[in-house]
Amino acid sequence: MAPILDRHPVRVAVNGDKSEPGFLIFADGVLVAVLSHLKETVDGALQNDWYIEAGFGRCDGIIPNPSFKSQEDAERWILARVGRR
Repeated sequence: MAPILDRHPVRVAVNGDKSEPGFLIFADGVLVAVLSHLKETVDGALQNDWYIEAGFGRCDGIIPNPSFKSQEDAERWILARVGRR
């Protein structure tokens, strides 16, 4: 059975004093990732992407941290990682 993802909205500190909207992502009640929406970036490279700021458990250890064009793509990636047995 696939894990159930829950999202809890937060503000994530990025680029010094700035913050971006984001989510704490839980899989079956366990924190697995911190996801942020990069509306402003220093060089524009990841602007408007959804970025895994931190991953835990099976979402940890990915270098560099992945980014995605949509929140749905990020959540599919998280589900694929945490759904592995």
